[in-house]
Amino acid sequence: MAVIGEPKLQFKELDRLLRRAKALLEKQGLDRGCGFATCPATDSAAFDKILSDALIFLTERFYHEEELMRSFTADPLLRNHIDRHKEDHAELSSELLAIVLNLQKHALKELVFRFQRLFGTSLDNHRRNYDAVLDQWLAEITPEKSGVLPK
Repeated sequence: MAVIGEPKLQFKELDRLLRRAKALLEKQGLDRGCGFATCPATDSAAFDKILSDALIFLTERFYHEEELMRSFTADPLLRNHIDRHKEDHAELSSELLAIVLNLQKHALKELVFRFQRLFGTSLDNHRRNYDAVLDQWLAEITPEKSGVLPK
C-alpha cells in the first residue's frame, strides 16, 4: 500500500495562483490588444511565473494522487474509475501545456482566461468527480486519514 500523507502542495495554492491571474487580467483589461510577446515585460514575466507555479502544482499533486491510487489497483471494481481519474489528469495537464505552447500566438488576456477556466471550473470538476471519491476510499481503509485530499 502506498504511503498515505499530505501532499507537498495543498489546494490553497490554487487560490493564490487564481488571485494572481485575476490581478494580471484586470491590469491587462486596460490594454485589450496586448499579445504576450508585446506585453510589458513585467506582465509577461508575471504570467510566466504563474504558469511555472501551476506546472509544479499539477505535477506534484497528480503524482501524489496517482501514488495513492496504486493502493486500489487490485480491486477490479475500482479500476475503471482509476483509469478515468488518470485520464482526467492527462487532459488537465494537456490544457496547461497548450496554454504554455501558445504564449507567443495569443493575447495574454485570452491565455489568462483559459488558465482561469482550467484552474477554476475544470479543476473544481476534477476534485468533485474524482478526488472526492479517492478521499472516500482512503477514509474507508484508514479512517484517521480522512480528509487527506483537501475539499
